[in-house]
Amino acid sequence: MQGCPEPAPQSTGWGLSSVRDAAELKAIVAAVGTNLERPLAAIRDAVEPLLAGLDPKAPAAPHLGTALAMCDDVSRLTRRYLDFIEQAEAIPLPEPGPVRPDELLAEIDSRLMPDAFGLGVAWSCSIDGPIRPILTDRGLVLEALLEWASLAISSARPGDGVSLVVATDSDPALHQGDGDVVLLTLESSADELIADLTSLRDDPLFNRAVCLGEVGSDPGSRLALSLERLRLLGIAIRAESGPNGLIRAVRFRVPAAPPRSCSA
Repeated sequence: MQGCPEPAPQSTGWGLSSVRDAAELKAIVAAVGTNLERPLAAIRDAVEPLLAGLDPKAPAAPHLGTALAMCDDVSRLTRRYLDFIEQAEAIPLPEPGPVRPDELLAEIDSRLMPDAFGLGVAWSCSIDGPIRPILTDRGLVLEALLEWASLAISSARPGDGVSLVVATDSDPALHQGDGDVVLLTLESSADELIADLTSLRDDPLFNRAVCLGEVGSDPGSRLALSLERLRLLGIAIRAESGPNGLIRAVRFRVPAAPPRSCSA
């Protein structure tokens, strides 16, 4: 696999910073929505009757239809931005503590195994050698990993394999002096780890969940909200692609708990 460039410490490497770091963003989007709503409504009110009474074969018909669709899309997109920001702001602040990776994997495995079995996907969790506890918020990291792993399972075909492996980060190329790190690698034998993940990663708007459906209902916004959780936890992500250029695996670099907190 070819590794993508390693992101800077404390960054997921997946685009913009957390919405919590841009308090003005919500006000800007809200202002844009308010200032656009009336003119867009006026355009819709003017275009709809014209389009309804126009011969579909008339040269202007496609252009009027496009204008009407664009008005609707801008309104829905603005509301979607606001919904996404509200959901991201509602994520509770992390309460870091030592978390045993084996217990974390056991819970992930128990939740996802039935779905994987029903889809005919070979799902596995494993720990490579003795691993120190990680320093994180158990609830937030569990939600984030479950989101990624469940999407990987649902994207796989019968007979494909999806695995989550925990190991100590012993690769000097990945280690950046930011303390001991534990690697959680999510990998799939399918063509792509999650459907359309490669194109989403290259889309600069991905991290703001720019889709026109309900926030949290599609992989793009589900992963965007998951990335907000990971940013709060200081967990970096490294994406790895296969020979076809599609992302086949992601590595979550999680800070290890200090030795003094590992006495249990």
